[in-house]
Amino acid sequence: MGHGGGSRDWLLDADVERQTQAAQALATPDGLPGSAGIRIAPLQDAVDLGDASDGDVASLTRWQQYRVAAQPDRAADGVSGEI
Repeated sequence: MGHGGGSRDWLLDADVERQTQAAQALATPDGLPGSAGIRIAPLQDAVDLGDASDGDVASLTRWQQYRVAAQPDRAADGVSGEI
């Protein structure tokens, strides 16, 4: 069969997109905390400006907990990053 005519040719596969994003985040040691930072920044801005909803505050807390837990030194052996 040819490539023309199929409306499914350009559908976004959300599962594949998530898998690709996860692979990209894991590609560098700081990938996971860095990707969390992208989510944290606008939530933190909303909190700082007094414009955050209860849901924003809860999401911010969860993302911050995730970023701390995903630090390479913590993820590897549970040791803090203090020098």
